[in-house]
Amino acid sequence: MLGLELTTALAVAASGLFVFVGYAIVVGGGNEITPGDHQLHTLARDLYDRTVAHVVEVITAFGSLPFTAGLGLLAAAALASRRRGLELVVLVVGFALIVAAVSITKGAIGRPRPPDRLTGATGSAYPSGHAAYSTVYVALAVIASRLLGRLRNRAALVTAGVAASVLIGLTRIYLRVHWWSDVAGGWGLGLGIFATLASVALVVDYVRHNWRTDGARS
Repeated sequence: MLGLELTTALAVAASGLFVFVGYAIVVGGGNEITPGDHQLHTLARDLYDRTVAHVVEVITAFGSLPFTAGLGLLAAAALASRRRGLELVVLVVGFALIVAAVSITKGAIGRPRPPDRLTGATGSAYPSGHAAYSTVYVALAVIASRLLGRLRNRAALVTAGVAASVLIGLTRIYLRVHWWSDVAGGWGLGLGIFATLASVALVVDYVRHNWRTDGARS
Protein backbone atom coordinates (compact mmCIF):
# COMPACT_ATOMS: atom_id res chain seq x y z
CA MET A 1 0.00 0.00 0.00
CA LEU A 2 2.85 2.38 0.82
CA GLY A 3 4.42 1.77 -2.57
CA LEU A 4 1.26 2.77 -4.46
CA GLU A 5 0.56 5.82 -2.29
CA LEU A 6 4.16 7.00 -2.42
CA THR A 7 4.42 6.50 -6.17
CA THR A 8 1.19 8.42 -6.71
CA ALA A 9 2.29 11.26 -4.44
CA LEU A 10 5.68 11.54 -6.13
CA ALA A 11 4.08 11.50 -9.58
CA VAL A 12 1.67 14.28 -8.62
CA ALA A 13 4.49 16.29 -7.04
CA ALA A 14 6.73 15.98 -10.09
CA SER A 15 3.92 16.71 -12.56
CA GLY A 16 2.60 19.67 -10.62
CA LEU A 17 5.96 21.35 -10.13
CA PHE A 18 6.86 20.68 -13.78
CA VAL A 19 3.72 22.51 -14.91
CA PHE A 20 4.32 25.38 -12.50
CA VAL A 21 7.97 25.89 -13.43
CA GLY A 22 7.33 25.30 -17.12
CA TYR A 23 4.63 27.95 -17.39
CA ALA A 24 6.66 30.32 -15.20
CA ILE A 25 9.51 30.10 -17.72
CA VAL A 26 7.18 30.59 -20.69
CA VAL A 27 5.16 33.53 -19.37
CA GLY A 28 8.05 35.09 -17.49
CA GLY A 29 10.08 35.63 -20.62
CA GLY A 30 8.10 38.55 -22.02
CA ASN A 31 4.57 37.87 -20.73
CA GLU A 32 3.82 35.55 -23.63
CA ILE A 33 0.19 34.58 -24.25
CA THR A 34 0.01 30.86 -25.04
CA PRO A 35 -2.42 29.38 -27.60
CA GLY A 36 -4.40 27.86 -24.74
CA ASP A 37 -4.61 31.25 -23.06
CA HIS A 38 -5.99 32.85 -26.19
CA GLN A 39 -8.47 30.08 -26.99
CA LEU A 40 -9.97 29.82 -23.52
CA HIS A 41 -10.11 33.59 -23.10
CA THR A 42 -12.03 33.85 -26.36
CA LEU A 43 -14.32 31.01 -25.28
CA ALA A 44 -15.02 32.76 -21.98
CA ARG A 45 -16.03 35.90 -23.86
CA ASP A 46 -18.26 33.93 -26.21
CA LEU A 47 -20.00 32.14 -23.32
CA TYR A 48 -20.59 35.26 -21.25
CA ASP A 49 -23.97 35.59 -19.59
CA ARG A 50 -24.74 38.11 -16.87
CA THR A 51 -26.67 35.65 -14.67
CA VAL A 52 -24.03 32.98 -15.03
CA ALA A 53 -21.34 35.53 -14.20
CA HIS A 54 -23.07 36.35 -10.90
CA VAL A 55 -23.19 32.65 -9.99
CA VAL A 56 -19.56 32.21 -10.98
CA GLU A 57 -18.54 35.12 -8.73
CA VAL A 58 -20.09 33.28 -5.78
CA ILE A 59 -18.29 30.05 -6.66
CA THR A 60 -14.94 31.78 -7.13
CA ALA A 61 -15.11 33.16 -3.57
CA PHE A 62 -14.63 29.61 -2.27
CA GLY A 63 -11.09 29.78 -3.62
CA SER A 64 -10.17 33.07 -1.98
CA LEU A 65 -7.37 33.18 0.56
CA PRO A 66 -9.60 34.12 3.52
CA PHE A 67 -12.04 31.29 2.83
CA THR A 68 -9.51 28.55 2.09
CA ALA A 69 -7.31 29.61 5.01
CA GLY A 70 -10.31 29.52 7.35
CA LEU A 71 -11.28 26.10 6.07
CA GLY A 72 -7.73 24.90 6.55
CA LEU A 73 -7.63 26.16 10.13
CA LEU A 74 -10.86 24.33 10.96
CA ALA A 75 -9.47 21.13 9.46
CA ALA A 76 -6.18 21.64 11.31
CA ALA A 77 -8.05 21.94 14.61
CA ALA A 78 -9.92 18.72 13.86
CA LEU A 79 -6.69 16.91 13.02
CA ALA A 80 -5.03 18.21 16.18
CA SER A 81 -7.92 16.96 18.29
CA ARG A 82 -7.51 13.51 16.72
CA ARG A 83 -3.72 13.64 17.15
CA ARG A 84 -3.05 13.23 13.44
CA GLY A 85 0.30 14.96 13.57
CA LEU A 86 1.64 14.12 10.12
CA GLU A 87 -1.54 15.11 8.32
CA LEU A 88 -1.64 18.31 10.36
CA VAL A 89 1.91 19.23 9.35
CA VAL A 90 1.26 18.50 5.67
CA LEU A 91 -1.87 20.65 5.69
CA VAL A 92 -0.56 23.64 7.65
CA VAL A 93 2.99 23.76 6.29
CA GLY A 94 1.81 23.00 2.78
CA PHE A 95 -0.76 25.79 2.74
CA ALA A 96 1.70 28.27 4.24
CA LEU A 97 4.27 27.41 1.57
CA ILE A 98 1.66 27.82 -1.17
CA VAL A 99 0.68 31.28 0.09
CA ALA A 100 4.32 32.34 0.26
CA ALA A 101 5.15 30.87 -3.17
CA VAL A 102 2.18 32.58 -4.83
CA SER A 103 3.19 35.95 -3.41
CA ILE A 104 6.86 35.58 -4.31
CA THR A 105 6.17 34.33 -7.83
CA LYS A 106 3.63 37.06 -8.58
CA GLY A 107 6.17 39.68 -7.56
CA ALA A 108 9.01 38.06 -9.48
CA ILE A 109 7.16 37.55 -12.77
CA GLY A 110 4.78 40.51 -12.72
CA ARG A 111 2.54 39.21 -15.48
CA PRO A 112 -0.33 41.55 -16.42
CA ARG A 113 -3.89 40.28 -16.07
CA PRO A 114 -6.27 40.09 -19.04
CA PRO A 115 -7.44 43.55 -20.12
CA ASP A 116 -11.20 42.90 -19.99
CA ARG A 117 -11.73 41.62 -16.43
CA LEU A 118 -15.28 41.06 -15.20
CA THR A 119 -14.47 41.38 -11.49
CA GLY A 120 -11.95 43.08 -9.26
CA ALA A 121 -8.53 41.57 -8.76
CA THR A 122 -5.25 42.84 -7.34
CA GLY A 123 -1.65 41.93 -7.99
CA SER A 124 -0.17 40.31 -11.05
CA ALA A 125 -1.56 37.30 -12.86
CA TYR A 126 0.89 34.40 -12.57
CA PRO A 127 0.13 32.13 -10.83
CA SER A 128 -3.56 32.22 -9.96
CA GLY A 129 -3.83 32.41 -6.19
CA HIS A 130 -7.37 31.08 -6.24
CA ALA A 131 -6.30 28.03 -8.25
CA ALA A 132 -3.33 27.40 -5.96
CA TYR A 133 -5.32 27.85 -2.76
CA SER A 134 -8.15 25.66 -4.09
CA THR A 135 -5.83 22.65 -4.05
CA VAL A 136 -6.48 22.60 -0.30
CA TYR A 137 -9.77 20.90 -1.20
CA VAL A 138 -7.81 18.09 -2.80
CA ALA A 139 -5.48 17.85 0.21
CA LEU A 140 -8.41 17.77 2.63
CA ALA A 141 -10.17 15.11 0.54
CA VAL A 142 -7.06 12.91 0.52
CA ILE A 143 -6.57 13.34 4.26
CA ALA A 144 -10.22 12.53 4.94
CA SER A 145 -10.02 9.50 2.67
CA ARG A 146 -7.11 8.13 4.69
CA LEU A 147 -9.28 8.28 7.81
CA LEU A 148 -11.98 6.20 6.14
CA GLY A 149 -11.79 2.50 5.55
CA ARG A 150 -14.20 2.03 2.65
CA LEU A 151 -12.59 2.35 -0.78
CA ARG A 152 -15.76 3.63 -2.43
CA ASN A 153 -16.00 6.55 0.00
CA ARG A 154 -12.31 7.35 -0.46
CA ALA A 155 -12.62 7.58 -4.23
CA ALA A 156 -15.72 9.77 -3.98
CA LEU A 157 -14.02 12.16 -1.56
CA VAL A 158 -10.93 12.61 -3.70
CA THR A 159 -13.04 13.07 -6.83
CA ALA A 160 -15.10 15.75 -5.09
CA GLY A 161 -11.96 17.55 -3.92
CA VAL A 162 -10.47 17.56 -7.41
CA ALA A 163 -13.77 18.71 -8.92
CA ALA A 164 -13.98 21.64 -6.48
CA SER A 165 -10.45 22.77 -7.31
CA VAL A 166 -11.04 22.46 -11.05
CA LEU A 167 -14.32 24.39 -10.86
CA ILE A 168 -12.76 27.23 -8.87
CA GLY A 169 -9.87 27.48 -11.29
CA LEU A 170 -12.19 27.63 -14.29
CA THR A 171 -14.16 30.48 -12.70
CA ARG A 172 -11.00 32.61 -12.85
CA ILE A 173 -10.86 32.09 -16.61
CA TYR A 174 -14.58 32.73 -17.06
CA LEU A 175 -14.33 36.00 -15.12
CA ARG A 176 -11.31 36.90 -17.26
CA VAL A 177 -9.07 37.75 -14.34
CA HIS A 178 -6.59 35.03 -15.31
CA TRP A 179 -5.23 33.31 -18.37
CA TRP A 180 -5.31 29.52 -18.63
CA SER A 181 -1.57 29.30 -17.91
CA ASP A 182 -2.08 31.26 -14.65
CA VAL A 183 -4.66 28.75 -13.48
CA ALA A 184 -2.69 25.70 -14.60
CA GLY A 185 0.40 27.09 -12.88
CA GLY A 186 -1.57 27.67 -9.69
CA TRP A 187 -2.89 24.12 -9.69
CA GLY A 188 0.60 22.80 -10.39
CA LEU A 189 2.12 24.81 -7.56
CA GLY A 190 -0.47 23.80 -4.98
CA LEU A 191 -0.56 20.13 -5.88
CA GLY A 192 3.21 20.00 -6.20
CA ILE A 193 3.77 21.36 -2.71
CA PHE A 194 1.10 19.27 -1.02
CA ALA A 195 2.19 16.09 -2.81
CA THR A 196 5.86 16.66 -1.97
CA LEU A 197 5.08 17.03 1.72
CA ALA A 198 2.74 14.04 1.56
CA SER A 199 5.55 11.93 0.11
CA VAL A 200 7.82 12.87 3.00
CA ALA A 201 5.04 12.18 5.50
CA LEU A 202 4.39 8.72 4.02
CA VAL A 203 8.05 7.78 4.38
CA VAL A 204 8.23 9.14 7.94
CA ASP A 205 5.08 7.27 8.91
CA TYR A 206 6.42 4.04 7.40
CA VAL A 207 9.76 4.33 9.19
CA ARG A 208 8.10 5.23 12.47
CA HIS A 209 5.70 2.29 12.23
CA ASN A 210 8.52 -0.16 11.50
CA TRP A 211 10.58 1.25 14.35
CA ARG A 212 7.72 0.74 16.79
CA THR A 213 7.08 -2.77 15.48
CA ASP A 214 10.74 -3.73 15.79
CA GLY A 215 10.89 -2.22 19.26
CA ALA A 216 7.84 -4.20 20.38
CA ARG A 217 9.33 -7.45 19.07
CA SER A 218 12.63 -6.90 20.87
